[in-house]
Amino acid sequence: MVEIFLICAVAISIVGGVSVPIGKILFTTYSEERKRLESGGEPRFPLTYIQPEIEESSSPKYSPDRKTQEVNNRN
Repeated sequence: MVEIFLICAVAISIVGGVSVPIGKILFTTYSEERKRLESGGEPRFPLTYIQPEIEESSSPKYSPDRKTQEVNNRN
């Protein structure tokens, strides 16, 4: 039981020792990038691609003539 506790404590220590510096680097990079963008500068890490906005077509599925023909054919 004590061995399992020690193994968990060591694992948590290793994970904490690695994650804290990585988190600090990510946070400072984010802060610098945010300040650069707010001041009107160019982004250091531009998007690899920009997805075009999907425009919904406003054209009707059926033309009015076709709808009239379908209604007449049913009668």
